[in-house]
Amino acid sequence: MTDAGHGWIATECATEFGGSRDMVRLDEDFEAWGQVFLDYEAAHDTGGEFADLSGFDWDSFNATGLVLAKRLKGLLGPQRHVQYSKSIHDADRHALVWVSRAGETI
Repeated sequence: MTDAGHGWIATECATEFGGSRDMVRLDEDFEAWGQVFLDYEAAHDTGGEFADLSGFDWDSFNATGLVLAKRLKGLLGPQRHVQYSKSIHDADRHALVWVSRAGETI
């Protein structure tokens, strides 16, 4: 996230697509989703380089991220490609969760 509180992918798309209300709502939902992780990380700060993320609910976090990615794809349409991958902080971080197919509509 940037200092302004924005920086998720939907922010760029909202600008590109004229700031439609659906895209602005999606941007807000992306920010709220990201804040869940940031809040957990802050609450579990070890004072070292990394927070203790061992109790973070990655299943729920990734399920929400997947829903948001599919909402984004639905708003962008079949000409755009969207991919959702797990966080680098997730123990199974390299597992790809979802990639939109060429021409796919949701």
